[in-house]
Amino acid sequence: MSWTTRLGVVVWVCAAAASGAAQGTESGAPEVIPVADGIYRVALPTAWVPQHATVSVGEDGVLLVDPGGQKDVAAIEALLERLGGGERRIVVDTHGHADHTSGNGIWGGRAVVVAHSMAREELTTGNAVLLELPSHALPTITFDDELTIFFNGERVRLKHLPGGHSASDIAVIFEGSGVVALGGMVYGGGFPGIGVREGGTPEQLADDLQWVLDNVPADATVITGHGTILTMQELAGYVAMLRTTTALVVDALTQGKDAEAIKKAGLLSKWAGFARPYLDVDGWVNLIIASRNPPEPDPRQSLVEPLYQVLQTGDASEAIKLYRKLKETAAEEYAFTEGALNAIGYYLLGKDRVDEALAVLKLNVEEYPQAFNPYDSLGEAYMIRGDRELAIQSYRRSLDLNPGNTNAEGRLAELTSSP
Repeated sequence: MSWTTRLGVVVWVCAAAASGAAQGTESGAPEVIPVADGIYRVALPTAWVPQHATVSVGEDGVLLVDPGGQKDVAAIEALLERLGGGERRIVVDTHGHADHTSGNGIWGGRAVVVAHSMAREELTTGNAVLLELPSHALPTITFDDELTIFFNGERVRLKHLPGGHSASDIAVIFEGSGVVALGGMVYGGGFPGIGVREGGTPEQLADDLQWVLDNVPADATVITGHGTILTMQELAGYVAMLRTTTALVVDALTQGKDAEAIKKAGLLSKWAGFARPYLDVDGWVNLIIASRNPPEPDPRQSLVEPLYQVLQTGDASEAIKLYRKLKETAAEEYAFTEGALNAIGYYLLGKDRVDEALAVLKLNVEEYPQAFNPYDSLGEAYMIRGDRELAIQSYRRSLDLNPGNTNAEGRLAELTSSP
């Protein structure tokens, strides 16, 4: 499981017809669904979970919401030619998460990038340095509450809705077309991600989505960053799910029940259909509980940044040497987490420095032997190198530590069924 995307290991095999109105089978091309005149939902081909961009194509050119990852760039360019081309004008980031924004440089400075002011900050610090975004890929127009763009004959309204999925979330409302793009705030058909470390809560996410229900026409189409397209009625049901499940868990907590008791009682079993990769019912219970007592902001420096700097001129052995030195001499200054090493490992995989990535991911397993995700990531690195048996061992250990890890389960099925 990576810190952004799976770096293109899982490839969606689908394509758009020349008109964009049909789906084909051309390997590696995005799936396209027209949702209004000149507005398309695009399923990005390299996402490890269903991930979507929104495209407006018309007389003014192209406006792209959430360009996805860097490996989606070629597929999106080819798609836009099928849809009629046009000048590439605007990229809108719905928030600062790398799986939605690392493709910002798709048009090499030909388009302006627009986002909330906090998204720009997120893209220039911490793990985001691994994206190596050029200056033209950073937001050059930012706003704090609302911004209006007039494009392709309609008013496009951008509204900041923080405190649920992330601090920089915005809704992108195409008022003339009756379409709203919600980025990562909604996983269509699945439980959402909550930015607990940023103080996010399910209640605030529900309130944010209620704003959408109150301010967008009832016949609008909702394009989600992940999962299925929703009607506004389905979005209302989604909000009801958020409020009801959260209230049930909070009520159980006030009665003195802990997480394990709540899970064992099957309190949320009615909503099992919302389970998705990496976030099943038990995981949703955990998220709700975690949002009751979010961690304090970590004042320590990012460990990723100094390790990244070493890797620009040295190899993984030098980065590991620095890691051990900092841990011994500056443990209170830097945030030592499994996520930091995981991020460095995936950065190296993305650079095809597979053996170096394996060295870092092995270190992560040594440092966090009871955490399931380091084993999951190590298994993927072994898969990429072609070490089938070692990949199986790593995924099995990950699944032992977290039986709900559906990614490890799927990978094991793939690895053990192949000859």
